[in-house]
Amino acid sequence: MGCNFSQNDRVKSPTHRTSAQAMASDQEVVVPEEEEEEAKADAAAKKGLQRKWSLASLDSACSLLSLERCAAGHGGNSILKYVDKDAAEVPETPRFVMKVWDDNEVSVYEELKSTKDQLLAFTPSFFGEVDSDDLAPELEDRYMRLSNVLHKFNANPNVMDCKLGIRSFTEQEVHKRRLREDLYLKLVQLDPSAPTAEEREAQACTKYRWMSSNDSRTTLGSLGFRIDGIENSRGKTGKEELRKVRDVSDAARTIIQEFIPKQEADGQSFPTSDEGVDQRPEVPFQVNQGVDSQASSGYAGINLCGVTCCVAKTADVADCPRGKEPEVQQAAEPGLATAEKVLKCLTAMREAMVSSEFFRRHSFIGCSLLFVADTHGSDAGVYLIDFAHTTPLPEGVSIDHRSLWKAGNHEDGILLGMDNVIKCWEQVLAGLGGPTPAYKSRL
Repeated sequence: MGCNFSQNDRVKSPTHRTSAQAMASDQEVVVPEEEEEEAKADAAAKKGLQRKWSLASLDSACSLLSLERCAAGHGGNSILKYVDKDAAEVPETPRFVMKVWDDNEVSVYEELKSTKDQLLAFTPSFFGEVDSDDLAPELEDRYMRLSNVLHKFNANPNVMDCKLGIRSFTEQEVHKRRLREDLYLKLVQLDPSAPTAEEREAQACTKYRWMSSNDSRTTLGSLGFRIDGIENSRGKTGKEELRKVRDVSDAARTIIQEFIPKQEADGQSFPTSDEGVDQRPEVPFQVNQGVDSQASSGYAGINLCGVTCCVAKTADVADCPRGKEPEVQQAAEPGLATAEKVLKCLTAMREAMVSSEFFRRHSFIGCSLLFVADTHGSDAGVYLIDFAHTTPLPEGVSIDHRSLWKAGNHEDGILLGMDNVIKCWEQVLAGLGGPTPAYKSRL
């Protein structure tokens, strides 16, 4: 669902210390005099041992996986950052993260890796199970080790999580009849008129009822994607603000305002007020309809912890067509490189999906697109994450990944979502004064 952590993350849990010495300094333990020397000897023997991980704070700014977890409603110990035992200190952005082991998700990573599938280049690298010796005693779960896709970016990049597909629930959820009071409360909050008479009487509803109702009232049900979270240097975009997104144009406008790095021409970020509000004059969202040019191709292989990930080459902003309002174009220009890179990566990812044998044989439920952009616009990337509910299709069943879902047909709408995400980023690019690529979806 990599992480970027603030310095404060290192001290948020009293059970996690950077060394045995720090552990001892925070506690006053009364021991018999004859045991004091033995205790000191034990402490000295353990002195210098470095912590190999720390809990991911859901409040840490611009944290890739903790952002996704927060948007999806998870937390706790599901995501930890992993640091080698020989490291002198816990870095802000380690090369690896640990995620709670899920057999199904592990099988996805293993198959993509063993078959060298086309989708492999767009996912975090998988490095197997974390050895139990590397885990704190209080951690009872198994963990997988993944590459931190934020590791190659500058500190505190802008991050956006988009749920992909036309549904967030599995086929199995449709048949489960367990009633939950907590989900009923969410359903009422979503739409007071939504509960049926039976649900009102029981003051509870099924998980499928809640998830399908939520999906149908967001762009997930209509467009095949939904912006679930955005973090930038000013903080998180409010969930209520994201729920106002109703169509592709709304999504493009939100991306320009909240995700695209806001910079001056010299590459410096725009100042903020004491309340953290960006002080740059608001640039009107505008799509230049008259420009019709195919975006240039070109990708650079970025080696990320042993696996090459596709990141588009830097676009030559000077060659981008100009609109009729140069003062607006000049203010928005630094974001062009980000939009160009993201759009090229999305197009390449979709092409990989269409040619992927793994994609043809699986239904993708609950996966997400993770967008990352350096705050100074020097780099950007898109990653496909979260495969806990990516499952093989039943024997004899095939899907086109575009059709609407009906119970039993296993459609996921991933290609429908990808096409609309690409159209959204075309509007972002045009709204920033760039070209309008003539993108046409093709199966």
